[in-house]
Amino acid sequence: MIVTSCQQESVVLETEVASLTSQVALNAKEQLPNPLFDSTKKGIYHGVIASQNSQSRGKIWINLGNNTKFTAVVEMQDGIKASFVGVENSTRGGDSNYVFKGKKGSFIVKANSVYNPEIYAVEFLDSSDYAVFAIKSTSTRMAISYTGTFNETGNTAFAGTWNVLSNGIDSPNGYNGATISQVMVTFGNTTFVDSVMESEAGNFNCWNNSAWIPIVDFGGNPNEGVMAFKQQSNFNGVVDWDLGYSDSWYIGSPTYINPQVPGLLGKSVGLGCLLESSGSFTWTAAADATVRQGEIYVDVVP
Repeated sequence: MIVTSCQQESVVLETEVASLTSQVALNAKEQLPNPLFDSTKKGIYHGVIASQNSQSRGKIWINLGNNTKFTAVVEMQDGIKASFVGVENSTRGGDSNYVFKGKKGSFIVKANSVYNPEIYAVEFLDSSDYAVFAIKSTSTRMAISYTGTFNETGNTAFAGTWNVLSNGIDSPNGYNGATISQVMVTFGNTTFVDSVMESEAGNFNCWNNSAWIPIVDFGGNPNEGVMAFKQQSNFNGVVDWDLGYSDSWYIGSPTYINPQVPGLLGKSVGLGCLLESSGSFTWTAAADATVRQGEIYVDVVP
């Protein structure tokens, strides 16, 4: 039997179209990214929604035509859930704009990037101080997010949200997991995003590992934790930070660790890493060089 190229392309197209319509009843969180949109501005996007003036935060999934519909789902850390329906509003400069509305708010997605669309005019929970940052999932890699908070030691007024995102690309460290692609911090009516992680700065000294690329989901286990060390970000000032959080693999329960200093756990991986009560940061203000030190916390997933 001879199968022509046209016949093969027809079978592939029919399969992709079938995938497009088979998920019509699923919400944005439940859907699998359609391969048809892996390199386009449509598909599934996932990320974080966070207040710029408080520690209110959550996760968001946006469906841009992945199943022929335009929908979104938000799940806040405090348990509030919201759904949205989108419509194409206009096209500016060749980029489609989708207006999403729901009972708890609205936002606009400008599809100006395959990887990271602009999301603006966010109104949520009767407030306009929320920001959304989302990145694309594909049929070969799912975007991952961790929400969290930070505060200066002894000063609850200097506080905000601290969120970690991954585009799902496999970690090159040899411990599975996915490479961190962005950190989103909200504070003082501002959203900061760092897209450059210091891949050679972090050392697992207590594991005799001379270099470390920041990752999430250690060992390939969902919600396992964040491993990012000796990082430096510019959030209206230089911020040096470390965030090592394990949900269960390290000592069997949620804990923070410092891999720079050997601990006394007597584990098979060297002496083990020093246990901590949180992640940490040192924040030097750009305006007056004021130095603030504090803690970073990752939200535990039930």
